[in-house]
Amino acid sequence: MMIEICLKRARQLITLSACFGCLLIYIDSYGQTPNHSTLRPMRDVLETAYQRAPERIDANGRRAVIQAKYQQFQDFFSGPSSAKLAQREGSRSGPNQASETEWVLSAPLWHLRQRHEGIQLTEFEQSVAQLWELLTRLQLLKAIRDVHRNLLLTEAEVEISRANAKAYQSLLEDVASVLEALSKVKESEQVLQNHSNAWFQLTGLHERPEIENFHQQPVLRLDQHIAWQYSQAQIALAERSLAFISKFRQEKPIANVGLRQEKSSSNSHQSIMASITVPIGGESKQRSLITEARAQRDLRVGEHLRLERQLHAEFERTVRNAENAKDLLAIEQERATVLHQRSTLIEKAFAAGEASLPTLLIALSQTRTAQTQVSRRAVELRLSMAQMSQAAGVLP
Repeated sequence: MMIEICLKRARQLITLSACFGCLLIYIDSYGQTPNHSTLRPMRDVLETAYQRAPERIDANGRRAVIQAKYQQFQDFFSGPSSAKLAQREGSRSGPNQASETEWVLSAPLWHLRQRHEGIQLTEFEQSVAQLWELLTRLQLLKAIRDVHRNLLLTEAEVEISRANAKAYQSLLEDVASVLEALSKVKESEQVLQNHSNAWFQLTGLHERPEIENFHQQPVLRLDQHIAWQYSQAQIALAERSLAFISKFRQEKPIANVGLRQEKSSSNSHQSIMASITVPIGGESKQRSLITEARAQRDLRVGEHLRLERQLHAEFERTVRNAENAKDLLAIEQERATVLHQRSTLIEKAFAAGEASLPTLLIALSQTRTAQTQVSRRAVELRLSMAQMSQAAGVLP
């Protein structure tokens, strides 16, 4: 009896190998996922991507504008100087013909302490620009993490589809079912290739980053969030700009220094002149500038309040996603454990001749699929922690 059972199992295995051996070879060699043995820290990936990002050009332009304003306040005069040359001629018919020549050099001056406070204002603008650069890096990091997440999850989908294709082959399904499974492998690999292209376009790298590990769960602290710091700095800059405009008029006093030469037929005379031109009036224009600056400050305050609510909501969403990923991982781990124990029992039953070959192959296929799902859920959990860190506004 035992000899007949063994011969029956042998014939089934021979039939299995003969019918689908070529398909097994094809599946194993079909579009293998590249092995990314070289992994780079996320910090290095972010820096490399930033160097090729258009935001870096924007940051350079902002620094150049602020540096130009800083240099303007460094100058002794508040604007370009001007020169004036005037010639006046007297009557030509009289015996005492006279002429007058005048050279005048004019230069706009700063208001009292305007130059000093203007330098302080531009220095504060430089610190705000640095926060803006950090904010653009944080936004770029989000894009990098999103593409990396798509890559990892799509690679898991590719592995699952390949496992399903092997399961169909192992279960002696018809050729149509195997080819349908291979078609799903092709579709998932095409999606993976699209994500790989997006990764290269964003970072310029073929290497992947290391999956970030978080020994402690990220916590949202608004005073440490880069977006919150930048918004708060914008409010402070708007208040300083309002104080600057309220204190100093746009029109500048002008210092005039000149030389006047008077000539007549009998004698000539030279004199040096000095004067200051002080603007008067213009209160309506000054009030409009103050109103505009005050409106800009109120706008920044409103944006800051909306940002606070948005940051809290986004962080709470990522916390819920992380908790959900943790629960799904526990469920998949329990399911994989149960299926592994079941397949072990079926293997023993098959060895004793108490279970059929299809039953054993189905059990092994289910176990392999469950283990793949556990790996995927573990990746999703680590990626959800990275999303929490992103929502907390902390750079790696």
